Amino acid sequence: MKLKRLWCLLLAVVVPMAAAENILVDVPAGDVRDVLRTIADAHGLSVVIPGELTGKVSVRLDGISYGDAYTAILDPMGYEYRQRGGLVIIRRQEQPSPASKPGSVMYRVRHRPAAEVAASLQSLAREQEAVQVVGEHVVFHGSPDRQAQVTEILGHIDAPRRQVVVECRFQEIERGSADKLGIAWSQSMEMTVAPRAVKLGAPPMTAILSLSQLSAVLSLYESSNSARLVSSPRLMARDGEESTVNVGRQYPLPQYRFATESGVLQVSGFEYKDVGVSLKVTPRFVDDGAAVVLDLAPEVSSVVSSTTFGGIGAAELPVIATRSVRTRVQLRDGETVALSGLVTAESSDSASEVKGLGKIPVLGRLFRSDSSTGKDVELLVFVTVRFLGAGAALPSPAPPPAGSRPLPRPTLSPHLRPGS
Repeated sequence: MKLKRLWCLLLAVVVPMAAAENILVDVPAGDVRDVLRTIADAHGLSVVIPGELTGKVSVRLDGISYGDAYTAILDPMGYEYRQRGGLVIIRRQEQPSPASKPGSVMYRVRHRPAAEVAASLQSLAREQEAVQVVGEHVVFHGSPDRQAQVTEILGHIDAPRRQVVVECRFQEIERGSADKLGIAWSQSMEMTVAPRAVKLGAPPMTAILSLSQLSAVLSLYESSNSARLVSSPRLMARDGEESTVNVGRQYPLPQYRFATESGVLQVSGFEYKDVGVSLKVTPRFVDDGAAVVLDLAPEVSSVVSSTTFGGIGAAELPVIATRSVRTRVQLRDGETVALSGLVTAESSDSASEVKGLGKIPVLGRLFRSDSSTGKDVELLVFVTVRFLGAGAALPSPAPPPAGSRPLPRPTLSPHLRPGS
């Protein structure tokens, strides 16, 4: 191995000129500036040393590169080097500012589940940042400047949610009652459906009513005895959350499994089915809070008959008729959406006879009469939305429309049902 010896005052630097370019630095006591220049000269480099870098060093480094030698000498003194081609520049190390030192901040969640807030924040976290949930708090670990940003973001994520009150009326009417009362449901109308108003040429299934239109329609139905109020639930819902109300009963429906030992079906458990009136609603405020988009799922179900299943020891199962609809509409405060098109056929049988004579064999038919009547019943669903502020209480229900006397027959543009 060919060695090149360099002498500077009392220090000696031995540099192997092999391919690896490793050097031997042996400095019992020497000026740091002289040591740095000597290492640069040994490798044919130019070096720039700041004037404030002074002092003595005592170093022995064997079999390392010149870069590692510079780092070993400069790092304890708070300096570093950068190389640009054949030029080595020595400068003071950049000290991290207090604002960049990592730390933790704890935020108390007040309006949403802490896990939900943490999940939203986690999607925004950078590398070397951490988010965790501690009880009702979200803990963020990162630099102070990021802590300030995250605290502001958390304030928006955990902002109080606006609320709405949803009033729903399930009304059954005989089909054709609207025409008998003189109410004209237009087949071409301007109808507000999320996310924008659309023009429909065919009979729509939903319509937007004002409060006066709704009152007029309900008053006419009630005064003519052609309508039956099935239910009128009210519920409060928060922005972005689903709320549900159920009015009715739960019927047990047996769940069966096949028993290979006996070769028959056996009851393995029961699933309970809600029967009655239910309403699911999810509001989402849009247009800077001036309107709300409602995901609506009203349903009316009833037990119409029963059937047996299973042979010997058979279970009697209810036959459930269901009328339901799912839709999305956009409403403003106080507006009502009317949903229709849920028609069922009802029939009834009746018999009359002359007492004592109707039961005579054969001849009794002359003194007995049987009749069967049928009608179509349509379910109308009226949903009214009222806006509340965040944290507001449920208001008192609006007074029912007057139904004691008929009102003048109006001509209303919204169309409630298809066909005539």
